[in-house]
Amino acid sequence: MLSRISIARAMQWGFGIAITMVFALGIYLIVVISNVRDHFNTLVTHNLQVQSVLSDLRFYTVTYRRFALDYGLTTSASAHQDIQKTIDENDKKVAASLKRFREVADTADMKRFMETVQTRINAYRDMQNHYLSLIDQGEIDKARVEMLGPMLAPFNTIVDSLSDLQETLLKQGITMKDEESKAMGRAIVIEAIVGAVLLLFLVIFGVLLTRKVNKPLGVLIEQMNTVEKGDLRTRLALTQFADDELGRAAHSFDQMQQGIYRLAEGVQRNTQIVENASQTMLERMANTTLRLDQQKSEISTVASAMSQLQASFADVAQHTVTAAQSAADVKGHATNSQEVIQASLNQTESLSGAISEASVVTQALKNDSAGIEMISQVISNITEQTNLLALNAAIEAARAGEAGRGFAVVANEIRSLAQKTQDSIDEINQTIDVIQNHADQAVSTMEISQTQMQSGLEKARSSQESIGHVMTSATTIDGMSHMIAAATEQQLDVAKELAHSIHEIHQMSQDIHRSVHDTEKLSEELKSTSRSLSEVSARFQLA
Repeated sequence: MLSRISIARAMQWGFGIAITMVFALGIYLIVVISNVRDHFNTLVTHNLQVQSVLSDLRFYTVTYRRFALDYGLTTSASAHQDIQKTIDENDKKVAASLKRFREVADTADMKRFMETVQTRINAYRDMQNHYLSLIDQGEIDKARVEMLGPMLAPFNTIVDSLSDLQETLLKQGITMKDEESKAMGRAIVIEAIVGAVLLLFLVIFGVLLTRKVNKPLGVLIEQMNTVEKGDLRTRLALTQFADDELGRAAHSFDQMQQGIYRLAEGVQRNTQIVENASQTMLERMANTTLRLDQQKSEISTVASAMSQLQASFADVAQHTVTAAQSAADVKGHATNSQEVIQASLNQTESLSGAISEASVVTQALKNDSAGIEMISQVISNITEQTNLLALNAAIEAARAGEAGRGFAVVANEIRSLAQKTQDSIDEINQTIDVIQNHADQAVSTMEISQTQMQSGLEKARSSQESIGHVMTSATTIDGMSHMIAAATEQQLDVAKELAHSIHEIHQMSQDIHRSVHDTEKLSEELKSTSRSLSEVSARFQLA
């Protein structure tokens, strides 16, 4: 059956079976380990909870008796009250532990044990309450006999039963551990058996697959060695191959051998044709090389002439650019001069207006000085009249004798004040005369300056018009220089393009010369290669 299927299908089946077995074994191990883990976790959790409850219950039971003994060691009422509170709290803790034990008890035996323990604890609690009442009644000796006699055996029974249950739970844990270990051992044995079966299957499958591949592969390798020696006459026996990958490879190799046969036959036929064509090409390339050498010499001469022409155009363009730059500089200087003259005109006109205004102000100052002089004359007249009045008053005071002495003093003060006023008026009149003289001189000077300034303005306007004509001429020269420079630049560009084109033609000529030379070498190599190919194709045995 294995000989009738393909190698890939056989490998797919073999590895599919192996992977399936490994997957099934993995699932089995996962299930077994999960069950063991869950069972073990449940057991450990349950035993830990029960052990914790039993430990608390045993501790509170022992503490319960210890507090009762402490109650009998003292006769203080306050101490009895404190110990009674402690006993009540411990009693609550015992009840809480019994409740927790009832919650974790999951079997009938555990529940019966819990009921038995609770009954014994209730009985012991009644005996202890009787013991406490004897202490309260003062019957201490009787109470101690009760504690060490009838109460001791029930207490030991409770403690021993709790200890026995702890040991039982410990034994159950050990038993469960042994069972889980056995389950893990069984899983390991099953894993080993499945692994051995899988290994045996892979070995058998590998042997069968090797037998399926080796024989046809040997036939194919033998045919490859025959073809490698150049013998294309012997064909591969395809009947020895099955319909699998090796069969398809053998069929493809047979097709390739036939293709090589046809290729070798064509190569032998066309090699002579290529050799003849390469010889003809060599002769033509020699003639082409000679003509290209002549063309290269002529192009070099033209390129040299164009280089000289380009240099001449460059000199003309440079001189034209220099002239255009000079015209532009003249235009710039004229523009700057015109701006300076215009600014000077503006400042001169402003100064002329200021001088006119100053002349008006000076004339007004002169007029105001005349008004002040008239006012000073009026004040002087008033001062003279005041002086006469004061003199008359002094005369009248002298006539009055002692009665007019005070009035005489006032009259003298008025005369003195009038005299001072007269002196001040004289000084003011002198100052006004000086101001009027200076104002007359300033007005005269300003009129002369204004006349000279108007003359300067006329000359500046004439200079501005002359500079305007210079700017117009400079603009015309600048435009013509730019036009000449542009035309020269165009001629230079044309010369450069022509020189570049000639250089490109010269470069292309050199490239063609090199290409022809390379082609000549390739033709020689082609001829040599065709000879080598002829020798190689002669190795194949076609008939």
